[in-house]
Amino acid sequence: MQRTTPRTGNCQYYAIAMAILSQNFNGTASIEALENLTAKLKTGIVAAANHFFDQEFPHEQRANELVGLAIREEEATSDNPPKFTAQQSEQHFREHLAQLGKSNSKLDSTLPTRYWGTSTTLRMAAKILQRSIFVVLARNGWDNASYEIFEPTEVKMGGGVTWCHQRKSAIFQWANQNSGSKRFKNIARLRLQQERTRLYCCMQEGTISGFNS
Repeated sequence: MQRTTPRTGNCQYYAIAMAILSQNFNGTASIEALENLTAKLKTGIVAAANHFFDQEFPHEQRANELVGLAIREEEATSDNPPKFTAQQSEQHFREHLAQLGKSNSKLDSTLPTRYWGTSTTLRMAAKILQRSIFVVLARNGWDNASYEIFEPTEVKMGGGVTWCHQRKSAIFQWANQNSGSKRFKNIARLRLQQERTRLYCCMQEGTISGFNS
C-alpha cells in the first residue's frame, strides 16, 4: 500500500517508519507510534555512522558532505567552498550527526534543511535496520526515473566486522510514460524479490511515498 508522507522535512525518515509499521498518520495512536519510531530511527542512524566511523566516512567524504551542507545552507558557494583538516572534518561531521539525532520528529514540527534525509542517512538506515532499502527517484517524471539500492554488506577489516553499503543505480525505461506510477509499483516489487529488499520509497515531484514488501 502506498503512503504519502507529510511535507515537514522528515519525509525520508517518515517513509521508512511508515513502511516498517505499515501505518499512516491517521489517528493519535498511529501518529505517536510513527513519531517515536522516527526519533529512534534517527538515533540509530547516528549510532550506525559512529560504528567504524573512519571506514564509513573517510576525511574526503566527510569534507565533501560538509561542503555540500554549507552550500545548501547558503553559508558558502561552490566557487569558494570551506576547507577542513582531517581533525576538523571529523569534529564538524560528528557534531552534525549528533544534532541530526536530536532533531524534532513530531508531526507538527518543521525540520531544518540541513537535517533532511540524504543518501548518507539512507545508507546508515540500511545499516542499523540490517535491511536493504530500494529508492526510486522520479522528480523529473517517470520517463526519467532511476533507482538506487542501499544494502548492508559485511566487510571484515583487521579482525573486526563492520557493515558497509553498496549502492546500485540504473535508469528505468518506461514502456508508456503515462502509466509510470503503475509500472513503478510492478517493477519495484520485482526488484524487491530479485534484490531481497524489504523497504522501498519513491521520490516524485517533491513528495516521498513509503511502501513495504
